Amino acid sequence: MTTNSSNAPKRPYHERKKVFHESYLHRYAKKVFVEWFNSKLEGHQQHGSYFIFDWRKRGQIFEEYPIWFRSRADSTQIEYFGIDPIWETIPNHDEMIARGFELKAVVDLMICDGSRAKYAIEVVHTHPTPPWKIQFLQEQEIWVYEISASWIMNQIQRPSILLLKRLNV
Repeated sequence: MTTNSSNAPKRPYHERKKVFHESYLHRYAKKVFVEWFNSKLEGHQQHGSYFIFDWRKRGQIFEEYPIWFRSRADSTQIEYFGIDPIWETIPNHDEMIARGFELKAVVDLMICDGSRAKYAIEVVHTHPTPPWKIQFLQEQEIWVYEISASWIMNQIQRPSILLLKRLNV
């Protein structure tokens, strides 16, 4: 039974299909950061660093990086997908739902070291990163940072410093 009542409870964000309602500022700030990071990767994919972000194996960065989960039928254990190993190709939302997966989180920018997600960067524009997301990522041993979309877009070239905020719960 489907209801359109405004009194119907809303499912949490991570249980709904990702709908892109983001400002141009937020969208293009992510793209600019990826451009900065990729320019540092040139010739240093196997080992390198960009400020505090380092990698020893194949370094790479992804935009709108999804983390999915599925409960195991034979136990109460939950399996997370997209952390270790990382996605080689970002999966299709509808296909994942059809295969019994649920979306746990979408990270603005994910920096990976080899086959492992290592750093999550949330680009902040209208609201801070929710505590549940910070806690979840920290439990997965992923370092979590915020950076201002406005600060990124006010730069005229790749900066010599990054104004990052490390997040802890």
